[in-house]
Formats: sequence, structure tokens, C-alpha cells
Amino acid sequence: MFLNHSVRFANYAMAIAISLLSADAIEPYDESRLAPTVLADNLTRPLELDIAPDGRVFFIELDGKLRIHPPKTGKVTDAATFEAHSVTARVASPASGGSVEIRQDTPDGPLIVGLEFDESGEWEKWIETKASVNDPGGIHDLCVVFVNEQNSGPFMNIDWLQFD
Repeated sequence: MFLNHSVRFANYAMAIAISLLSADAIEPYDESRLAPTVLADNLTRPLELDIAPDGRVFFIELDGKLRIHPPKTGKVTDAATFEAHSVTARVASPASGGSVEIRQDTPDGPLIVGLEFDESGEWEKWIETKASVNDPGGIHDLCVVFVNEQNSGPFMNIDWLQFD
């Protein structure tokens, strides 16, 4: 009995999949449905945006500026500028510990922050480490460098980096 139900379910699922994949089920793309809208000009380096339920568009630039575009006025306003004073990393290291370095522009560039950590004992036993940022000023690429003087093989997992 169970086998009969399983076979019927499998046949039913295959029939649905085939009907969804048929050419008749796919509607052609209608370009008139969407129109580009310019929210702001002269952005330095736009990074990400999000839309609030009321239609306001929030977007952030790489230099830390948070901007808001309300649909009623269409006028973009600067809401805030974020600066990082410290960095926290969530890491796991089963045996040796090490450090995470954030360097300016290249892997051997000036050190912006160095985060030291000890072994946690397991690959997924997470610890957090925090350090102050040496602000180089301006806009730079960041290179994350993983350092372990004791071991040349895999030595850590990193879950996230948070700029505070």
C-alpha cells in the first residue's frame, strides 16, 4: 500500500514538473513592465540598497554614507555617515590560533587592524576577538590576510567580520 502511494505521488510530482517546464507555461518577458529610475547622481561607490514597506529606498555608499530616497518628493537626503572604530571577528581554530589582519589596498599594505585569537579547540567552536582600527582616511580596498606562524595548513574558520 505504501509503495502504491509513493509511486502515485512520484508520478503526480513528475507530471507537475513537466507541465511547469513546458514552453506553454513560460510567459515571454515584457520589457514595458519595468522602467529604470535614477535615484541619485554623482554617487562615489554605491554598495547596497533596500526598500521599506512605505516605498522609501535606503542605499549606502562604500564610504559609509546612508542615503534615503522618498518616492513622494524624489529628493535624496543624507541620513548618516558611518565610521568604523573597531572590528570584531567570529572565528574557530581547533589547534593553533593565529590572527586575521585587515590591510590597506594590498595583502602586504599598511595594517589597518590585527585581530589575534587563541585556539578554540574545535572547527565550529566560535570565539570573538575585537581590535581598534587604525583609520587610514579616504577610501581604500581592504585585504583580509589570515596569519598562522605555527602551521602551514588549514588552521581556522571565520564566520563573520563586523565593523563597529
